[in-house]
Amino acid sequence: MKESWRNRLLVANGDTVQRGYDNSHRCLFCEAQSPNEAKASEHLAQTHGSVLDALLALDKALTGLTDTQKTLIRRWRDGTADAELAAERGVSVSTLRNQRFALREREREARLLLAVLSLAGLSTLQKPAKVAKGGDDGVAHFYRDGKLTQMPARHAKKRAVMLRFFALFEPERVYSDQEVKELIAPIWPDYAEVRRFLCDTGLLQRTKDGRSYWRASQGEQSNE
Repeated sequence: MKESWRNRLLVANGDTVQRGYDNSHRCLFCEAQSPNEAKASEHLAQTHGSVLDALLALDKALTGLTDTQKTLIRRWRDGTADAELAAERGVSVSTLRNQRFALREREREARLLLAVLSLAGLSTLQKPAKVAKGGDDGVAHFYRDGKLTQMPARHAKKRAVMLRFFALFEPERVYSDQEVKELIAPIWPDYAEVRRFLCDTGLLQRTKDGRSYWRASQGEQSNE
């Protein structure tokens, strides 16, 4: 299944979103593929205006911003003074200040929510547990000729095996269910068991319809 720009946008980390294209120079706001960073930046400017303009063009379901808030953000970005903006919109300056305050309150709430989810192990932005250096994760004896011969019963060992499966998934790539199967089944026939564990533990994220899957971490897992 062809990966859509929407999926690429949803799995991208903050730095990638602000850049507007992924590590393969694919636009996060359309299907355009550029050969290098310069061309990717040129495409963004010519097609979308800027990354901010592209983000503000997204619907409320993605950003949570109303049309009024988007308009105000654009005008503030352009340097419009509150007095001028208030006169244009027929509101008081204090009303605009309240709007700005409300946006900043949402920003503060979002930062705290990220901290809560991270501490609870529920964040899709945090990096999962690390695989030991050199692959010495204590589960090599469960494998033969590159295939898993037995699924460990102990949770710690099972998780170590699952991290090996997790490492097969490329960062910032969206996989169809068939592609997930093709990654897992050659190693362990019950691919649904592995997929379920990875999703239940937050290592993989998926769409509500179960058609698309991606790594929860933003970037490759560190081996340090």
